[in-house]
Amino acid sequence: RKLEQLGLVRARQGQGVTVQDFRSGGTLDLLTPFLLEGGDIAERVSVLVDLLHARRHVLQTTLRLVAERHTDEDMRRLERLATAQIAAARAGDAEAVVRGDIALVDAFFDAAHSLTFRWIANSLLEVAREIVERFPALWIQDPSYPTVIETLITALRDRDGDKAAETLLDYYIKTDAVLVDLLGQIADRASPPPAREGAP
Repeated sequence: RKLEQLGLVRARQGQGVTVQDFRSGGTLDLLTPFLLEGGDIAERVSVLVDLLHARRHVLQTTLRLVAERHTDEDMRRLERLATAQIAAARAGDAEAVVRGDIALVDAFFDAAHSLTFRWIANSLLEVAREIVERFPALWIQDPSYPTVIETLITALRDRDGDKAAETLLDYYIKTDAVLVDLLGQIADRASPPPAREGAP
């Protein structure tokens, strides 16, 4: 039943179990195992690059919802997490910043008060936690990070969703470009060298 929910097999009475094409029938639950265990490194890199684009769009919409729907309690939690993040970044504690960044993003989804985005977030955050744990070098932090967090929190407090979304987008465009370049190098190293002309 679990394999069927994941889109990996189809069970039909009288026909047995048929293996499905996970590329066309899979669900977001496959993201983490595919990114960590998929056989084709170049394809895994391609999926991760697309995931960065999806993360941007989902978080931009989420921040607009946070600006519109947040409660005073939500804001207190966000401000507390943001303060810890800024302090960790300025102290150069990369491990604390990584853990705190995931916690802050998780809090954004809570403050959006949307079941739809909460469920999407669960898949995205699972991937983020696994990748950060196994490949911490893939978490890119720009020196502007503390200022970005301050700007985001101020915009959300002022219920300016467009400002918050724009601030996040600008930051991700900058850091994702570095990460995409790094991933491209990984994919290039994993690709077999082109066959020499005339080689058997």
